[in-house]
Amino acid sequence: MQLLTLIELARREIRLARDIIFLATPDEEAGGIDAAYNNALVRTTLSVTVLEASPRTNMLPTKAVAHLDVRVLPGASCQETTETVRRVVDDPKIRVETLLSFPAKSSSVETDLFRAIGRVARRLDSEAIVVPLVIAGFTDAHYFRELGITAYGFVPRWFSPGEARGVHGPNEHAHVENLGRGVETFISILQELDRLELAARSARTR
Repeated sequence: MQLLTLIELARREIRLARDIIFLATPDEEAGGIDAAYNNALVRTTLSVTVLEASPRTNMLPTKAVAHLDVRVLPGASCQETTETVRRVVDDPKIRVETLLSFPAKSSSVETDLFRAIGRVARRLDSEAIVVPLVIAGFTDAHYFRELGITAYGFVPRWFSPGEARGVHGPNEHAHVENLGRGVETFISILQELDRLELAARSARTR
């Protein structure tokens, strides 16, 4: 009962206050999964991903647990979002705990690596413009950034809209040609980065 109450309260409040949290469930009337993804780029999202209660069918559970996957918009804090969830649940019998949290971090674009990516992109397409991107997915880049290591979520690949929608789906795949072009692009970026570093080293010794 507690678990059902938690989910129902969350859904009810979130629908009334979408400027606070958007429940990341595809809405066919709003444009399906694309609309949900685009919505996730401009507001914090919450999805119920794990439900646990009794381990057996014939046993009444002593407790129920729900895991919420919350993607916090850059600029918002995990603590503020947790307090929002507590306010939405509004039930002292339900305990809200944080399993994992870390602040949103980004790497500077004023680096030789970013410039190398831009030069290679323009060689592949003269009209290419390289800009930072916010994604709704989760990566491990923040672990590197916390150690002061520049990390970009740059993956050179050429997907059609249909292939892009298949990411993390039951038929997720990449064509061999696409994979080959990606490897060649990475090699070109490393070569360009090496040229930039050699030029900078040469300028310092003059």
